[in-house]
Amino acid sequence: MQNDARDTFLRGKNSETFFNKALIDRKADAMSTATTVALSQQMALRRTLDVISNNLANLNTTAFKSETVLFDEYMMDVETPSGTKQVSYVIDQGINRNLMQGHQVVTDNMFDFAVNGEGYFVVDAPGGERYTRNGHFSLDDQGQLITKEGYPVLGVGGAAITFQPTDGEIAVSADGTISGSNGQLGQLALVTFDNEKELKKEGDSLYSSEDAPVPVANPNIMQGYVEQSNVSPIVEMTKMIDVMRAYQSAAKLSETNNELTMKAINELSSV
Repeated sequence: MQNDARDTFLRGKNSETFFNKALIDRKADAMSTATTVALSQQMALRRTLDVISNNLANLNTTAFKSETVLFDEYMMDVETPSGTKQVSYVIDQGINRNLMQGHQVVTDNMFDFAVNGEGYFVVDAPGGERYTRNGHFSLDDQGQLITKEGYPVLGVGGAAITFQPTDGEIAVSADGTISGSNGQLGQLALVTFDNEKELKKEGDSLYSSEDAPVPVANPNIMQGYVEQSNVSPIVEMTKMIDVMRAYQSAAKLSETNNELTMKAINELSSV
């Protein structure tokens, strides 16, 4: 009888231990899922913060286009003691570029140009033809029209544009035709693309494309102007504050879940 009673006592104790462990496992699993969900949100918010910071850093960059991050919901099956459940995570789908034209400001510089409407200037960069709306150009020692990085600006037909000292004052019409005291000197190339948002950023306000450029049908180039960045500092600062608050909330959730996990582990170890 005494052995039977002892066996019954041990079985009861082991059953209680199993019950407590299963309960803690369920708590830990739920907390682990909550932690990973919070982590995915933090990663998304960090990505958003990086993009906002980049927008603000380019507030004064000629013809810069602001960007936003595109996110989507990703449903994942997660195994729990109570069965399979779907958990919602945040995933980064890419970057959306705001193609809205920036304000045009007068510089009265003969070799500054702004594109009014659609179109990109063509540049002969080391990696091949690149495209830009930054029309802040100058002349090199050979009289060649170049970007601030020293890349030649191309005209219609793909040739570089070169000026001579005898050309005098340079005038550029809306269609890009270049004239000097000796007559017509060439024409600035202005191209566009079927899907401008597919253009890839190359740095230095340059873009590349796998698609063939198409000449702009009705170009409108303004000499003595440059296009400002389309970044709105007020909008970006407001977004940054919202993102930082959301990030802090997600971090607090992760911290709380970590504390609960440690508490569950301590409860398990004491059983």
